[in-house]
Amino acid sequence: MMGELFASQVHHAIACKVANGADPATVVYVGDKKVGDFMKKRVFEPGRSLPWNELTQHATGEGLNARAFAADFKGR
Repeated sequence: MMGELFASQVHHAIACKVANGADPATVVYVGDKKVGDFMKKRVFEPGRSLPWNELTQHATGEGLNARAFAADFKGR
């Protein structure tokens, strides 16, 4: 479950920071080098050098929470 929360939170961070505030439901990663750069810098480079809660903060700007995950299911 924590992985699902993290994935949703990273997805929303990408929508906000890389796709200029686009609706997360419409963001497409295919062929977007900026998404790969975000993942490399924010998730893969720090890797195991940070505890998971600090990695989440580094990658998304906030601690792990369920807001993004819940938003993914809103209106379904």
